[in-house]
Amino acid sequence: MDVSELEENLFAASYAKLHRDMCKELSAVYCKVLSIFPSLEEARPRSKSGIQALCSLHIALEKAKNILQHCSESSKLYLAITGDAVLLKFEKAKSALIDSLRRVEDIVPSSIGSQILDIIGELEHTKFLLDPSEKEVGDRIIALLQQGKKFDNATDNSELEIFHQAATRLSITSSRSALAERRALKKLIDRARAEEDKRKESIFGSINFKKSGQVPTPPEELRCPISLQLMCDPVIIASGQTYERVCIEKWFNDGHNSCPKTQQQLPHLSLTPNYCVKGLIASWCEQNGISVPAEPPESLDLNYWRLALSDTESANSKSVDSIGLCTLKGVETVPLEETSTIVSEQQQHKEEVNVADVYSEETSEINVLEKYQDILAILEKEEDLAKKCKVVENVRLVLKDDEEARILMGANGFVEAFSRFLGSAVDENNAAAQETGAMALFNLAVNNNRNKELMLTSGVIPLLERMITCSHSQGPATALYLNLSCLEKAKPVIGSSQAVPFFVKLLVPGEHTETQCKLDALHALYNLSTHSPNIPTLLSCN
Repeated sequence: MDVSELEENLFAASYAKLHRDMCKELSAVYCKVLSIFPSLEEARPRSKSGIQALCSLHIALEKAKNILQHCSESSKLYLAITGDAVLLKFEKAKSALIDSLRRVEDIVPSSIGSQILDIIGELEHTKFLLDPSEKEVGDRIIALLQQGKKFDNATDNSELEIFHQAATRLSITSSRSALAERRALKKLIDRARAEEDKRKESIFGSINFKKSGQVPTPPEELRCPISLQLMCDPVIIASGQTYERVCIEKWFNDGHNSCPKTQQQLPHLSLTPNYCVKGLIASWCEQNGISVPAEPPESLDLNYWRLALSDTESANSKSVDSIGLCTLKGVETVPLEETSTIVSEQQQHKEEVNVADVYSEETSEINVLEKYQDILAILEKEEDLAKKCKVVENVRLVLKDDEEARILMGANGFVEAFSRFLGSAVDENNAAAQETGAMALFNLAVNNNRNKELMLTSGVIPLLERMITCSHSQGPATALYLNLSCLEKAKPVIGSSQAVPFFVKLLVPGEHTETQCKLDALHALYNLSTHSPNIPTLLSCN
């Protein structure tokens, strides 16, 4: 069994659309079994029973992987109404793992057997439970389905209200998330038709989104500019802006003394509870039938790094976009530096592709792909680097806060297109275009290992090695290095390149390097150090 292949297909609990607690439990065990699988294959006896035992474990792992994948790719609404069936699948996956591990434990050395027993013990103590809130949502949708009503034809306002409340409680709170849900349902419908399963096709069709329905979106002022989520404990800082307490505390604790949104230098770092906003959040949640946030978001790293990098851009006067609040409909063209070639406004207007409209509420998936092709055509055929830079900058801003756009664009050739653009910028020694290209690739890589892998194969590392030789492009190159260094496959590649001595040089006292660039280099070195073969290289560079 190819462990690296299984790792590629492992869907972490953070990617699960629903049933995240169960996914987290099963995912943890899945990883532990994967970690010892090479040892199991080496230790297996060449007997029929040994081969059968490993085959049974392989099948059990596939079952576990499939249920994790199901929870990450399926429709949220369908996952909610089939909660009991999903729970049963988790229990079956657990039983299959226990049974197969017991069979393997009997045929391997005691050193490996003890690890297997520990995993079996963990599985036996694992209890899968449905989230009460998700179960309630599923039950309410089932009740409507049993009435034989279809949302697509619904004229009963109470039914539509129940549907919207259910969608909101499942975090389907924007046109983009509604579009993603419709796509997931469409895939389920197509699969049911292929399998000639009329019952499933009917169910999927019944819960498909009504295109004219508007899913309520939390107002911008109720969402933290860092986490982009409804706030649990809103506080005011000296600039007058309101943030989630834990988010802004992390920002300050990491050495920033400015406002993330306005870049204003703050006279003090005191925090004042914003009871007014907290009351507005409670009122909005009550009106939309969702629970008031009981705790802040679990992971802040992604948005923190995004803001930190944007903070650096702003300090260099290379970005005028409001930090963390780039909404698709508000995206405007960011001009290039004055030293760059600028085409006339009329030409820009004629040739510009409106990236902001790609995910408009009425845009179908086909239209989205068509607009992608328009953008790629400009990047492929346009000879003027400044015009291409303008397009890439627009796309970069869209990618900044849009996880689905990263997935779709990565799957439709944008990694390769941006890599070619970056190569042209490096060839022409255009620092502004290099930064735009590197940061567009950075945004594509955020929380997306598949796009990171595509960057490795498209030759981004050699381009970064050329960029770090020029002081003007070292910042964005280091940021992209940091992002790529999170990928296991990239660690040996970066570790054997010129990046390590470059990172170390940035940290040498006396080097006139921006603080953010030094932090990026330090974090990248840490990521590389987790790959043991890189240790000698790191030590040799002092």
